[in-house]
Amino acid sequence: MNFKRLLHTDLGQIFVSLFLGIGTATLFRKVCNDKDCLDFKGPVLQDFKDKKYKFNGKCYKYSTTSISCDEKKNTIDVN
Repeated sequence: MNFKRLLHTDLGQIFVSLFLGIGTATLFRKVCNDKDCLDFKGPVLQDFKDKKYKFNGKCYKYSTTSISCDEKKNTIDVN
């Protein structure tokens, strides 16, 4: 197939753009190995311990409790 002819048609320009776009996207995609990409962000529990917070006119106090895991759901070990 003639490459110059491909570039000068509307359909050919769309195909070339898609091909180049997908190729560029694969260069910049994030690669995950095992659990290296999992990033858990949350509050430091010591910052909340024994403190009270007010939200919408109500006071709240956070506490940590342990719960049993549901075997039907996925669990992730956090070190």
